[in-house]
Amino acid sequence: MDDKLLTAYRAKCSHGWPTGPNDGYFFEHLRHHLVSVGHSTEAFQLLQDLDWLGAKTRAGLVFDLVRDVQEAEQDLTEADRAAFLPWSHFLRGNASFLSEHPASFFQQAYNEPIQSLVSQSAQHLWALANGTREQSTSVSPSLVPTTFLEWLNRPIEWQQPACVMTLQGHTHYVTCVALSEDGSTLVSGSFDNTVKVWDARTGECRATLQGHTSFVFSVAISGDGTTVVSGSWDNTVKVWDARTGVCRATLQGHIGSVYSVALSGDGSTVVSGSFDESVKRSVEKQRLLQTSRCISSFDESVERSVEKTVKVWDARTGACRATYPDASPKARAAWQSVRVQNDAARCDIVAGSLRIPDPDVATSLVVFGPFRNAVGPLVDDKILAFNGKGEAFWFQIRRRKGS
Repeated sequence: MDDKLLTAYRAKCSHGWPTGPNDGYFFEHLRHHLVSVGHSTEAFQLLQDLDWLGAKTRAGLVFDLVRDVQEAEQDLTEADRAAFLPWSHFLRGNASFLSEHPASFFQQAYNEPIQSLVSQSAQHLWALANGTREQSTSVSPSLVPTTFLEWLNRPIEWQQPACVMTLQGHTHYVTCVALSEDGSTLVSGSFDNTVKVWDARTGECRATLQGHTSFVFSVAISGDGTTVVSGSWDNTVKVWDARTGVCRATLQGHIGSVYSVALSGDGSTVVSGSFDESVKRSVEKQRLLQTSRCISSFDESVERSVEKTVKVWDARTGACRATYPDASPKARAAWQSVRVQNDAARCDIVAGSLRIPDPDVATSLVVFGPFRNAVGPLVDDKILAFNGKGEAFWFQIRRRKGS
């Protein structure tokens, strides 16, 4: 069955597997069929083929690629796994961004460190597309764009980064995160008034929890990863079903912004701390939190920025067990916008990402941030961007010959 299916699909791929049909099955299952008929080497080579990776990304399956990588790594020797690291880190680190901007796949690959295997492959394809190297293989026009932004002063040598992946999706500052006990689910809260539930292994956003009317300042997740609790500046605590995104209950009682929440391992008890100088505890007789009541209100201050203390409480009696003074000086945060508009120079910073309108394709070239401001295009189509640390990033618009 697998052999017949592969033979039928090969006939539909005029220039190799990357040119196969996006029929809802081919890109999702090809690698598994290759493995099942003993073509494990060919299946693994797909994960180092920019054409294949780009095609699957454009099909909306970039997180599926991350899962493919995780499965393939289980069968690699230590030496092969080390050699594969540049590819796996490229896919993991860019999956969230590429899910929103699949057309930027080639650009992101090209802008990996100059000597990395990923960038070298992209540089080779760019040279073939521009006729500067002898074309021994076909170049997919859908992979190599007519224009892209090259990061000129990017690193030369590839080194294993400490950051495994970047999760992108919030439209404002991220204020809090929580991780399930098994490490499979991550929850984040933001100034955009939402809570997001992520697959911590792939970086895919499973759900966006909407309902708060102001900033979300604290989140917690139950031990089994099914229940999420959030505290907000709207003075409420919300209890969510992490699987469906449904709000099970809104816990009211605070008269000030809720800055902290905690959840017992079984998800039955919620504790919240507020700017109203109280700690409240809600206990549910039913796991679904269909009803809620405030059991106790502790009258001592728990707002660290006001009193500069940390308190430990007895969750059963409400008694304060200990108070720890904060010796550090009070800090004042300087909140600044991450959007800078420069109409004259055609540069735009949106949520940290650099965007430049491309008149040739009636869209924008996008580079994932974090950037604070930018100017350009300057001489020779160069753009200068700065991050929050004042570090300079030089980009140049590259245009394919004949485009």
